[in-house]
Amino acid sequence: MVHGIPTDNKTYKHKNRTDIKWLCKDLNIWRQYIENYIQQQNHTEVTTTIEETHATQPILSFVNIFAILFLGFTGTIALLTGIYILLQGTYIIGVFLTIIGAIFLISFILYQYYR
Repeated sequence: MVHGIPTDNKTYKHKNRTDIKWLCKDLNIWRQYIENYIQQQNHTEVTTTIEETHATQPILSFVNIFAILFLGFTGTIALLTGIYILLQGTYIIGVFLTIIGAIFLISFILYQYYR
């Protein structure tokens, strides 16, 4: 019934329709569905500008401030301190601080990226 699928021009004896008639009827039904959908979309379309979306979003929420202070600032300090302590020769505390600082900074970057 669809172009590309061989049907050998079968006729449906119980309906007396050929493949072409079935296909045309199906395509007309789909055309009507699409026309109705497009008409409904035109009536319900809402346009928003960038200024409207930025006006509704809070500038700095508690979660953003927490992420900046705790993850960003603390992560940077922990990473730099860990690297400095590693260079001084204290490996146990240096490795621990470097790993914690790197985890904090990575989580801060991912939070800002996927926010």
